[in-house]
Amino acid sequence: MREALKREFDGFAEDIIDLFAASNEHFAVQHIYALPAGHCWAHRPGLTLLGDAAHVMSPFGGDSVNNAMLDAAELARLLIEREHWAEAVIEFEPLMFARVAESAHGAAEAAATFLSHDGEALTLDMYRMHSTAPLESAG
Repeated sequence: MREALKREFDGFAEDIIDLFAASNEHFAVQHIYALPAGHCWAHRPGLTLLGDAAHVMSPFGGDSVNNAMLDAAELARLLIEREHWAEAVIEFEPLMFARVAESAHGAAEAAATFLSHDGEALTLDMYRMHSTAPLESAG
């Protein structure tokens, strides 16, 4: 496995190749799971999900922990503001679905790009496109 990885990453920075030499013999395939971008569910009384349980996406977008913390903060705010907890949950779920849609689409696009048969070239093209895109105004 180590030799196959060295061949696969031939030409990469030596620091990357050194990681394979420094690793132990226990290589494992780790699957990447994701819900379809835009996934949501019908409300079920007495139950909700937030964070990674609610919006499983590949790690390629890098937004997972931020979405999870914001889910917790938004649900907590609604639980404080609404008279009954069930009202808070009913209000929270569609807000969460709408808010994470962009992250989910970005993560799906990045996973498809990075894991493509031509991932290196597509990734380079993606970075070039992003580096030349005009910056959005913050306000």
